[in-house]
Amino acid sequence: MLKALMPVAVYSIGVMFKKESFRGETMANMMSISFGVAIAAYGEAKFDAWGVTLQLGAIAFEATRLTSALTMNVVGVVKDWLLIAFSWSVIKDTVTPINLFGYGLAFVGVGYYNHSKL
Repeated sequence: MLKALMPVAVYSIGVMFKKESFRGETMANMMSISFGVAIAAYGEAKFDAWGVTLQLGAIAFEATRLTSALTMNVVGVVKDWLLIAFSWSVIKDTVTPINLFGYGLAFVGVGYYNHSKL
């Protein structure tokens, strides 16, 4: 689920390197995605702080090369959610209520981002 932070990282790094213009509305949207992902990650059945740290580092590294591909990253997040839904419904992977709340919050943020881009 932490990979869903990629649009946030890409936007933030894009603003930092002046490839994207800062917009308060977009940043608020990115913060809602971050908050949802944080809740979902915290609710994981097998939460591992070291794994989270490594994943966040990988996301930051990857985002530096993807600063012009924010919309594609958002689409990739939706693909990740479909994989989560598949693993929950078919493979019977554990999904807690906290996970669902976090996924839902991040999903609303991504949906709003897509709506504002149209």
